[in-house]
Amino acid sequence: MIKQFLFPQTTGLLEEMKTLTVMYNEKQLKAELDLDSREKFIKYVESTPHYMDFVYTIAMLKEKQGILDVGAGVGYTSIYASLKGHNVTAVEPSSDHINIMLKMATTLNVKLDIWQTIGEYMPVSTESKFNHIVFHSSLHHCDNPQVALKNAYGHLTNRGQVFLISEPVLQCFRSKKWYFDMLKNYPERMGHYGGNEHVYRVHEYEKMLYQAGFHNVCITPSAMYQMEPHFRESLPKLHRFIKNSFYFTVKKLVFSKNFRPLTWLYLPLLKKGSMLQFKFSAQK
Repeated sequence: MIKQFLFPQTTGLLEEMKTLTVMYNEKQLKAELDLDSREKFIKYVESTPHYMDFVYTIAMLKEKQGILDVGAGVGYTSIYASLKGHNVTAVEPSSDHINIMLKMATTLNVKLDIWQTIGEYMPVSTESKFNHIVFHSSLHHCDNPQVALKNAYGHLTNRGQVFLISEPVLQCFRSKKWYFDMLKNYPERMGHYGGNEHVYRVHEYEKMLYQAGFHNVCITPSAMYQMEPHFRESLPKLHRFIKNSFYFTVKKLVFSKNFRPLTWLYLPLLKKGSMLQFKFSAQK
């Protein structure tokens, strides 16, 4: 079932949806619709580093939880959570993305509820309450993430949780000017697809959660470092070598049993410097 809600069609949002539609039509739509069995779909999601924190998060939840997936895109996360036994409502503004999501859901015999809107304009008066709300690589696309988080807070049950997963983290030695210059000059390398890109440091995400009313904020290193990194074709060989070396080092220092007793020494510094990709969770 699709519910449509009014939301502003900003220039950035329109450009983002337009570019994504072209990208999916030309490059990825056929591959996504080829995921024609539940086993194939689950295997794809569970083997992709970008979804690893989401997979781990879903694995920790009890079955038949109510989940609101904000910024669901073409539906990988929403469909995956539904296949794992949860009642999922996807929030997505793009009609083209929703059409792809519905095609995949139909193929896999998955039931989804869909709200066509953005995080800042999720309906306040709805009676729906969710046990968990997920922003998977989507909060940084919100022009007003604080409003989106406040809306999320209102849709949670008491003691419900919100998760920020795969959100870009700006390292301490980078400036926001550097980030936006890179988006402009090297969009493919940055994974930029037009419109509504923002970036924050670890402490900024943490502050936004507290200001929205959440407590018990937990910040943990991303599970993606336990997997082999995926590279874009445009990434230079030197950058690939550096990234491989970084993943290997993080895997040893953060996840190895030999170093785990020592993480209290350096993990706070890595957080303070925004040196790693982190997953954020918080409670209402």
